[in-house]
Amino acid sequence: MDDLKKIKLEWSYPREFSSALCCHHAKNRGLYQISRIWGGKETLVYIGLVKGRNRQFRNRLREHEYWLREVRGVIKVRFGTLQVPPKTRLTNKLIETIEGVLICEYQPPYNVAKRETFLAHQNVVIYNCGFRGSLKKSFKVEDYYLD
Repeated sequence: MDDLKKIKLEWSYPREFSSALCCHHAKNRGLYQISRIWGGKETLVYIGLVKGRNRQFRNRLREHEYWLREVRGVIKVRFGTLQVPPKTRLTNKLIETIEGVLICEYQPPYNVAKRETFLAHQNVVIYNCGFRGSLKKSFKVEDYYLD
């Protein structure tokens, strides 16, 4: 593992699914969380990532439309933009590591991979900022290593 890196994950205001496809965040890459509001309670249902220079949030979200029709309640999307320290590259592997920790910690019901284990590519501390929903303010990747 590399030296400990501090990553800021800035979460956008939650938007309804239909309007999330059109907002300015939808052109970026990074992480996103999908939640539902049902019975006055918000519940996290999926955490995903967008990696690669030719992908955007809006393209990835469209791939979820078929199963989201089955989810009751109002569907909300938050976009997570990663801010890395100087001399740190925002790589696909780094995005995958952060997604893995979030899935492992929160066990969203529609995530099937990375629920029990994931490959940590870098040792990082993630600081969730902005409209983070039910996510903790911070966590270390090393806390999720399996012995």
